[in-house]
This record gives sequence, C-alpha cells and structure tokens, in this order.
Amino acid sequence: MVPRRVHLLAVATLLIATAIIYGQTLDDEWHFDDLLELNRPGVKEFAPLADLGNYRGIIVLYTWALNYRWFGEDVRGYHLTNLVVHFINSILVYWMVWLLAGLVRSGNAEREGPRKFTAWIAALIFCVHPLGTQAVSYVTQRSTALATAFLLLCTCLYFASCSGERRQRRRVLFYVASLVSFAVGLYSKHVVLTAPVILVLFEWVFTREVKGRIPQRIARMAPFFVLLLFRMSNLGGHARLVRQESTDTVRAISPGPEAVDWTFAAGALIHPADVYLYTQVRVIVRYLRLMLLPTGQNLDYDFPTFHSLWQAPVTGSLVLILAIVAVALILWKRLPLLTFGTLCLFITLGPTSSIVPTADVIFEHRAYPALFGFVLVLASLMIYLQERTDRGGQILGTRGLWIVPLCVVVALGAGSALRNRVWGSEISLWADAAAKSPDKARPHHNLGMALQRAGRIDEAMAEYERVLEIRPEHAIAHNNLGNIYREKGRLADAARVLQRAIRLDPQHIKAKGAHSNLGNVLLELGRYVEAEAAYKKALEINPEGIRTQYNLAKLYEAQGRWDEAIDLHETLVASAPGDLVFLNALGCAYFNSGRLADAERILLDAVERHPNSDLVHYNLGLVNEALGRDGCGRAADLEGTRE
Repeated sequence: MVPRRVHLLAVATLLIATAIIYGQTLDDEWHFDDLLELNRPGVKEFAPLADLGNYRGIIVLYTWALNYRWFGEDVRGYHLTNLVVHFINSILVYWMVWLLAGLVRSGNAEREGPRKFTAWIAALIFCVHPLGTQAVSYVTQRSTALATAFLLLCTCLYFASCSGERRQRRRVLFYVASLVSFAVGLYSKHVVLTAPVILVLFEWVFTREVKGRIPQRIARMAPFFVLLLFRMSNLGGHARLVRQESTDTVRAISPGPEAVDWTFAAGALIHPADVYLYTQVRVIVRYLRLMLLPTGQNLDYDFPTFHSLWQAPVTGSLVLILAIVAVALILWKRLPLLTFGTLCLFITLGPTSSIVPTADVIFEHRAYPALFGFVLVLASLMIYLQERTDRGGQILGTRGLWIVPLCVVVALGAGSALRNRVWGSEISLWADAAAKSPDKARPHHNLGMALQRAGRIDEAMAEYERVLEIRPEHAIAHNNLGNIYREKGRLADAARVLQRAIRLDPQHIKAKGAHSNLGNVLLELGRYVEAEAAYKKALEINPEGIRTQYNLAKLYEAQGRWDEAIDLHETLVASAPGDLVFLNALGCAYFNSGRLADAERILLDAVERHPNSDLVHYNLGLVNEALGRDGCGRAADLEGTRE
C-alpha cells in the first residue's frame, strides 16, 4: 500500500510546475479568435447554443458562460481556467502511468515496477512540455484541453475498473463513472471519439492473457460504442460546418474604424480530402519531431501541401510512421506500455490528421491529446532502464536514472517558459509567427492589426503592404490599409485601395465597413455625391450601421441639407438616448439650422447626463449667446469648436 503522502507530494509538485510555467500567462491578452467564443450566441446569457453537429460541443461553451458570469471580460479568469484544466490533465496522466505501470510484466511475473518515480516524471514531462503551450495559453483551445481531460478521465476510470486489486463494487463504480465521463466528453471536442478505440487497445495489450470470457469483454465495451455511434451520427455534417466556420468567422477586435473586424480564417481554403490526407502524413512527423525536440514552434505555420502519396516527403514520412508502429507491435510482449503509448499517440491524432479536411493543415494544439501517448512511451523506457539497472546493467546507472529525466524536465520547462513569453501579447505572438512564416499573409495581416490597435501606424502600414505583396486579392488588408492612408492624410491612396477592397468584396462580408470607409475618404475629398452613394450602399448591406448613419448625417450637414441631417441625428439619439456624441451632434445641427429652442433642449439634456463635458457646456453657451443671454456658467471660459 503506497502512502497517501506520495500521491499528495506528486500532485503538489505538478501544481508548482503549472504555476511556474503558466502563471505568467494570466495577464496575456485575448488572442486570435478568443473573443469569437465569448460572443457565440447565448454564452453571455448563460444559455449557450450549439448545433449537435458541431465538432466543438456545448460543454466547452458552458465553461465560457461560467467564466463570463464570474469574471466578465477580464481575461485573467479565462486563462486561470485553462491552467486548472491543464493541471487536472497532468494529474490524470500521473494516475494513468501509475495504473499502467502496475500492469507491466517482467517475464511471466506481474510486477508493480518503479511506479512512484516513473509516474511522477511522466506527469511532469506532460505538464511542462512546450508542445502543450498552445492548448493552454490560447484560451480558445480550452476545447482541446477539456476534451483531453475527458479522454484521460474516461480511460483512467476504465483502467481502474479492470484492476483485480479492488472490490467488485468499486470496480462497477469506476466503470459507470468511465461511461458517464465519456458520454459528457463527447460534447467537448471530437478527439474524445477515440476513447473506445483506446479501451479496446488496452484490453488487447494488457488483459489479453487474463482469464475471462470474451463475451464479458464485449459487454463491457458495447455501451461505449453505442454512444460513439450516436455521437458520430450527430457529426455527419462536420466537414460542412468546418468549411462554413472557416469562411464566415468574424470577431470584433476593438472599437474604432469598422475595418478592423475580420481576422480568423480570412481567405482560408479547405483542401480536398486526398490532399489533406497526404499532407497530414508529413504533419504527423512534424508533431513527432516537436515532441522529441520542441524548437521552432509557430502559431501559424506556412506548411506545404502535397498532392500525391508518391511525393518523396510523403512517402518517406509514411515509411517512418509504419516503421514506428511495426517496432511498437514487435515489442508488445516485452514492452507493452511502449506499444500502448505509441498506438495511443497515433490514434489521438486521427480526428485532426486524417481524411476530414480543415482550413489549416497544422496547429500545435492538435497534438496536445497525443502528448499522453508520448509520455507513456517515455515511461515504458524508464521502467525498462530501471529493470536493467536492477539486474546489474549499467546503461545509465542508478544515479543517472534520476538525473537525466530531471534534466529533461527542467529543459522542457525552460522551453515552455520562453514560449509563453511569446504569447504575452498579440504583437509579440504575431511578430514571432510573421518572422517564422514570412511568405504567409495571415501572420503579417494579424500583426498589422495588432500594431494598428497599439497606435503604431507606420509599422502596421508596412505589414499590410507586405500582405498585399503576398496576396494582392486580400480585401481586408486593402480595407485596413485604406484607413491608415486616410489617417496619414493620403486621401487619394486611401480612396484607391478602398475601391480595390470593394471590387474584391462587393458585399464587404470580409472587408467589413469598406463602403463606409470609402465614404469617409470621399467626404474629406469633397466628392459629396460619390460619398453619399458609398454611405447608402453601406446602409443597404448593413441597415443598422450606426457609424455610417452618423457619417451620412455629417455629409448632409456639409451640403447644408439640415432637415435630412437632423432626421438621421434624431434616429441615432433615439437608438442611444444617453450617447454624448449623438446628443451633441443633434444639438449642433439644431443650432446651425436656426432651431435654437430645440438646440437648448437637447444640450441641456446632454449637460444633465454628462455634467463634466466641457464641449457640451461650450455649445450650450453658444446657444445662450444666440438667444441673447450671458452664457451658461463655465462655458464663458472655454475655447473650442461646437463639434
């Protein structure tokens, strides 16, 4: 009987490691499409909606809903949740290795093995491995980490239910809990679909020689496969949904110009299934390399695609994968844990690295579930070396068996800490991606948006111009670049690139706000007729465009069309009664059109709502002067304009 303090010490160590490696990420910014998840229907109302056919299930959205209820839009709470999920996964890996190491056989005798050290080191490697950073530091990929948690929990509980050391009642409880965790986990993310396959693999590798009738094993597995088939029937439209999300996904990034709204899969292409499959052969080898040597990590790889199995890189990668699987199968009786870990690694990569294409052929978070298979392989090797040392072998020596794994843990932890520094801000993250994928448009575009939000306009302009060198048809970059040209006073250039954005995307689905932005430029150029046409086209596409309505009202003012301007301003005030800008604009329109009593009424309302606004006090003072009064208190001391 192992003392409870051994497990408590292991858990405490994992907690400390998680805090050290990922504590620095708590203040990280929202990244990439994070806010898209928060703004999904019903999340903020604690009633999230998700199509049953969506590969990202309702369970994940409820964690976002809880976060919003507890933390609002404070990103620290969301990062903290991701850290907790990763910490739980590390504990589950510890439990899994502990259970499986006890089943490892040496010859024909069952042997507990050096479980304490092996399980602890394996869990630490999982906890601090740099390949896990994207699934933890990128809040949206909570879906991957949470699905991994359900996958690990389901399998660990099932393994525990098969242990002969426990009483029958406890084994039944573990089995039922395993089935429940699988049923719930199916609505997190589709990697959980691999659980029944892993359970069958467990039965084959570890309990094949255990006495028991085959019908009993089939009966144990049957409920898992029934649930699997039911969920797969829900996911029949998965490929269609991925295609739709990859082309229609948008998120609001910041207030300001309507241009900076689209980021996620702008212009992404869904590859044919065969091209995706051939490419995934190479991708899997890249994941394996990152597990063994996690260097050169990148959020947005510029990964080549392949169109034939007989292209040399694909053929070579396939031979390597088959060789690894063959060696694992050959070593089944001698190193069963190695066989199990190797096959689990490839099984868990199946949902994302097979025949179901997605917009991006590679993302590091997709390898996060496979990390537990990798650490099982390492655990098997540690047990093997320990056994050789116990028999008098001197492969590493007793001291080396401790020092080498600990050095590996420290090195991996240092790599994760450095990688998490890159995740600190949108600028650092996309600058890193742009440097590593210099010929891919998306990293440069997203870096440009991050720089634009930070006020680093010249640098943002350079990034957008680089995007257009790579992809001249990139409508969003044209749109955002047009806003920058306008800000810098280059109105002719702004009009040119915005017109190009509209030609590329007439309905401004991607380049959101292009028509309205063009109207702003034409207004400043004094081309009123063209500006009005641009604004009206924008409102035809988006009748609720408040900013466009406001700008159109200013155009009417510039033309002296006061009745039309006032109608629009009144509409805006009615839609947002307390908005200072709209109240002030309506008051000024009344004043300039000679409706002084209405101007006084509106500006008094504005003063009551916004007593600290110097601008409104000043404008009210002008109204009082026009009415033959002495001004309005502090307004006499103010200088400025009415707008």
